[in-house]
Amino acid sequence: MKKIIISILSTLLIFASLLLSSCGILVKESRSEEEKVAHSLNIAVGDFLKSDDFNRMVLNANSTQARLPLSYLRYVKGKHFGNEAKESFETVLDYIRRLLDDDNAIDDTLFDKDPILGEKNDWGYIRWQSTLDYLFTFSIVYNQYKQSLNDAFTKYDKYLPVIKDYLAKLDSSVAEDPSAYIGTAWGFQFWNVLPMTAYNIGYDDVTPVSDIKMLSYYAKDGEAFTVSAEQPNWNGFSGRPLAATLYTDSDAYSVKYEKTMQGFYPKAELAYDDWSPSIEKLVTLDELYDYYDVSIGEWNTYDPQFAILTALAHGLNVRAYKTEGGETKDVLALWLDKITVEGEYKITNFNDMAVAISYSAFVEGVKNPSPLGVYKTDIAVISLDK
Repeated sequence: MKKIIISILSTLLIFASLLLSSCGILVKESRSEEEKVAHSLNIAVGDFLKSDDFNRMVLNANSTQARLPLSYLRYVKGKHFGNEAKESFETVLDYIRRLLDDDNAIDDTLFDKDPILGEKNDWGYIRWQSTLDYLFTFSIVYNQYKQSLNDAFTKYDKYLPVIKDYLAKLDSSVAEDPSAYIGTAWGFQFWNVLPMTAYNIGYDDVTPVSDIKMLSYYAKDGEAFTVSAEQPNWNGFSGRPLAATLYTDSDAYSVKYEKTMQGFYPKAELAYDDWSPSIEKLVTLDELYDYYDVSIGEWNTYDPQFAILTALAHGLNVRAYKTEGGETKDVLALWLDKITVEGEYKITNFNDMAVAISYSAFVEGVKNPSPLGVYKTDIAVISLDK
């Protein structure tokens, strides 16, 4: 009898073991599908980084729009910038000396007087729109420069406290004059550039006025949001949703606002003079799957990659995006189809590179992969040697 009981127990244990093993295989297969996609994307990114096109694009990255996607390389292990790129970074960073007064403080009045920083043509400023606009670029390039040095101390570290003081002063002055205008890149506003610049050089709680402004977007009247987002940048990041990733831990933050109230590009061609379309005319994250490809006229282009990047930066799973209506959409599949050539993924530009890296970082456990923040070697979670 004892032998029979032991035999039965042994059979049950074997059955249980097989069942658990089977379940484990199912879980592993489910995981491996994401890992398989990420691995294939990493191969495509690696091929792009080895190309002459990549090196040329780095040297020609002369705008905020171009530099922000490039910042996603923070998540990829290794050095990706050559000596020419490093020299171009130094050229941009050295411009800060042109803004320093005799006390080594930033003097706003020097911007317009400078033949490079404040240079204008018939259309307006050529490179930057203001001192703040330049400093935002400085903060981005500073971190790319740190990555080129493998996170070593840089000769530009001494300017970080100077920039911090300027940002705090500027943020405070805005509180005294709500009608103030400070030039920024297209799709950005000074109240989102201020906190992002501070964050990029490693400082928190420097821009309390701008922080309040950023959180005010989530105000509600009952269940309805009362504040509209500004005109988006159809071809790059918009400042408000990118800066909003800094506030995801705030009690006031609302992911629903990010999914339903932020437009990225028009659903259809607009009238020529309709430069400030209402949210109903714009594609939101909730509508991205249904309006990934739209026709907005020959003179208007758009880059849906930035909507995907924004979703990931807010911690949203783009492979299983859940809309407010309860539907689940694989938004990434639409993008994957666009970069598939003869059955393989092919990366040929910064925008697609950024999406590939961002998604792989998400798979590796990065909660909110974004181009913002101080570069440190331990941020890099993606190995192209896998």
